[in-house]
Amino acid sequence: MYESTTVSKTTLHESRHAVAFMMLCLPSGFKLDPASPAYKAEVPALGVEAEKKTLAYLAVQCSQAVAVGSVIKAMKALYKTAHLSTLFDQFRERYYEGEVVDPTPNSDLPPFLRFT
Repeated sequence: MYESTTVSKTTLHESRHAVAFMMLCLPSGFKLDPASPAYKAEVPALGVEAEKKTLAYLAVQCSQAVAVGSVIKAMKALYKTAHLSTLFDQFRERYYEGEVVDPTPNSDLPPFLRFT
């Protein structure tokens, strides 16, 4: 998707932010290794789990968002009001403890999720 010339910048921007917000909602972290033979199966499975947890988190926050655009809008609103600070702190802790291993280059992540 990142290398495609047919994907609009808006779609790419939304996708990056959606994935970043979903990563925050994985309480046990994740370890993705592109060299693993199961990598192509692990990524979609992890995405489904992250989607469920993100929608559950938003439901607790009294949001009915389910579409990508509305989820991003709801998460950005929570981010601006510091409601996500606990999730960020927990994610940062898991990241530095090695419980989060993501092959995505740091430059491809949204600025709010770059720790190094």
